Amino acid sequence: MSMESIESFVRLLKQSPYGAVFNPWWQVDKQNDIGRDAPAIRRRQLNAYLRERLGKAKFALIGASLSYGVALMVARRFKGVPSPVIATGQLTASTIIMIPVVLLAHGPAGLFSASPPVWAAVLALALLSTAFAYILYFNLVASAGATNASLVTLIVPASAMLLGFLFLGERLELFEIGGVVLIGLGLVTIDGRVFGRR
Repeated sequence: MSMESIESFVRLLKQSPYGAVFNPWWQVDKQNDIGRDAPAIRRRQLNAYLRERLGKAKFALIGASLSYGVALMVARRFKGVPSPVIATGQLTASTIIMIPVVLLAHGPAGLFSASPPVWAAVLALALLSTAFAYILYFNLVASAGATNASLVTLIVPASAMLLGFLFLGERLELFEIGGVVLIGLGLVTIDGRVFGRR
């Protein structure tokens, strides 16, 4: 991502449909902002934030891709182990690893100052979006195999675009529709039933 891409990205933020959600990059929050130039200040801060992290973001994407690959290879070794046991072990280990990191980065005060709605959101993310999702995922690995389970990740961008279109009023660009069609064709081809695998 170049500096021009950052500027283009910030300009794209303006296209968020008015009224659907508050757009802090282009709209003024009359109750909390210090003045009418607050969105411009936020845009400058976002620009500076993204510039500092351009190189690191590429490594994060590569790291995420490698993590998916390694996770699938490791998941194959757990055949016969119940999915809840695998999910519990994985989440417990990641929690133990992250607690010292969080305490060093934010201190203990930040953990206990959160309001009840924030804790409710954290619990919902932990139990429904993470723990339950991992149980489903490891069930899928056990029944369909690691390679087929990895295909689920291809659906994520398509479902995100569809949800944005349906619930946030976002516009779908032609290249996004083309991407969804390519993902669908790829999944159908890998499945092999439509084109007849020989």
